[in-house]
Amino acid sequence: MRIKYSLIFRHENVNCDSISSNDSLHFAFHSRNMTTTLLGAFDSRVHSLIEQALGERLPFPSYEVPKTEIKSTHYSSKHALKSRVFEALNPSEHFLLSAKESPGVIIQSNFVSNELAKGVYDGLHSSEYIDDSMYRTANIGHGQRSRANPNARGDRIHWIAAQKHSYFPALLQLLDAIRALILGTDDSILVGKFQLVKDRTSSQIAIFDDGSRFVRHTDVSSETEVTDSNPIIRKITCVYYVNASWKPDRGGCVRMYYRDKSSSSEKVWDIAPELNTLVIFRSEDVEHEVLRASTDRLAITTWFYGLRDSSPRQNPQTPKIFVGIPSYRDPECSNTVDDLLRKAAHPGRIYIGICMQCEENAPEYRYLTGKKFRGRVRIDWMNYKDAAGPCIARNRVQALWNKEQYYLQIDSHMRFAERWDEFLLEELAKCSSQKAILTAYPPEYYLSADSKAHPHECSTDQSISPSTEPTILCASHFDDTGMLRQAGRVIHRPHDRPIPSLFWAAGFSFSSASVIEEAPYDPFLQFLFFGEEVAMGSRLWTCGWDFFAPTKSVVYHRWSRAYRPVFQVENAQSRSFRSKSHARVRSLLQGKLIGRYALGQERSLESYQAFIGVNLETKIIEQRSLWGNLDPREFIQISAQDRSDFDTGN
Repeated sequence: MRIKYSLIFRHENVNCDSISSNDSLHFAFHSRNMTTTLLGAFDSRVHSLIEQALGERLPFPSYEVPKTEIKSTHYSSKHALKSRVFEALNPSEHFLLSAKESPGVIIQSNFVSNELAKGVYDGLHSSEYIDDSMYRTANIGHGQRSRANPNARGDRIHWIAAQKHSYFPALLQLLDAIRALILGTDDSILVGKFQLVKDRTSSQIAIFDDGSRFVRHTDVSSETEVTDSNPIIRKITCVYYVNASWKPDRGGCVRMYYRDKSSSSEKVWDIAPELNTLVIFRSEDVEHEVLRASTDRLAITTWFYGLRDSSPRQNPQTPKIFVGIPSYRDPECSNTVDDLLRKAAHPGRIYIGICMQCEENAPEYRYLTGKKFRGRVRIDWMNYKDAAGPCIARNRVQALWNKEQYYLQIDSHMRFAERWDEFLLEELAKCSSQKAILTAYPPEYYLSADSKAHPHECSTDQSISPSTEPTILCASHFDDTGMLRQAGRVIHRPHDRPIPSLFWAAGFSFSSASVIEEAPYDPFLQFLFFGEEVAMGSRLWTCGWDFFAPTKSVVYHRWSRAYRPVFQVENAQSRSFRSKSHARVRSLLQGKLIGRYALGQERSLESYQAFIGVNLETKIIEQRSLWGNLDPREFIQISAQDRSDFDTGN
């Protein structure tokens, strides 16, 4: 039956407080054997437009009062259930799933009867199905590139054999119900829309436990090979959850990603893996991830296969990265851009925003505004005489962000290792936090004589330090303005996972781009040079972000300032602005600053100081903080870049 549904709603399994009218076309929810669709919230004109899109007539929503069915069930998974006819998706739901502009997701609560759901639950929790020997570690990738990576995907799986006679009846009836839902009893609309091959499906049982996860992905790998002899791929994914009385503190939600076309912003829906919930989505382009679960999380997934669409599409497995760069009269900026694009595994996903503070006829400005970088590099130019320090420049850089998924914040004098983008994404996936930031003071690179003579044709491979050893941030001392200064130390002992870090660095920071929305740069910190990092670090950490040092160095920094102007001549006005900025940072670190650029609400200022081992009021630094919370024996020696006056933004 159909009922009219409010556009502002909360569903028991869906974390979704508000959906716009544009979003409303794209999600349908089934609850207690009753279909409720958001189409019912629209008037007859919109209803007519949907009919035109489908090419057929739809029944207009009625407003019947649902009946509540409450009864006790007693069921043994070893016995067959009564046969029943399972329903297929209706035409409006076909539209929701297949429309190109939709998120392509449908969520159904109470998908099958209580009796059948209990039968599936009991069967999969029997001694036969909880036997570890029945499952194997899941891989990522495809074909010859298939490999185990428990940091990216940690579930154990069992493929349900094509000859299903050995499985218990309730499981077989559930699979029949899922098949009937998608394919229908007659020719389904979806068969044509998705070019489905009706006799090709696959199903697996998956268990996530012990904090395991599955990072953001789609169900069609970018490595999937489609040939004339094997032209089919996954088209529709159906995930059925088998977890009774699931509690929010257990984690384990499936997070669905969706881009709001009206605002170009990315949204997420977290769906709890509650028993008898079915999630249906497009396999090719719906990005999703499984969040870490603290206890066993069981799911049955069925894939429906079809012919790959011959029309070109953007590969959703190659997420976009926004690189933010402030540049003050720096001829190395153009080389930095050249190098990061040339060394990227996927340069097409890199977009760069630069706040260029220079003369209008500066060679680096003319070079970066040329045809070569159109559509790739966004520039906010300002006369260097109007520059007001790195915080202001980084704030302007963040205004150039265009909703790319990841954010790399660097300086204008950097070099990169080959395939740096792939490595940083893989490292981020390994971090033991959903809100992780990779950050460190990078090793140094050196300019060759040739690069000075030909500033846009330098051989960057010869100028990079050969060291790939990781560095980690440590406390150093408090300067005469009361600002905490940091140092970088090279780690001697290898690590197989990103190393938890106490501190954050402005010149190298890689994370989800949502950090720009949660903790944007403060535009009122004029002429602040030292103090930027402790201010941003405290804001990020209290917003719930965690810091990690990568396991090896793939980004390099030019620490010497001798080759370029550092900043304009100091005057009374700049000194006054800097003094006010220092006062603003002190107010922030005392918890007195309010508003958009204040501390976060996820964790307290007191817990931040306890975490870093520094009392920001008494200026006492714990010994462990001087060594980045690591054993001092892990360090080779105090490195060349282990100095308190590291470059922090210009």
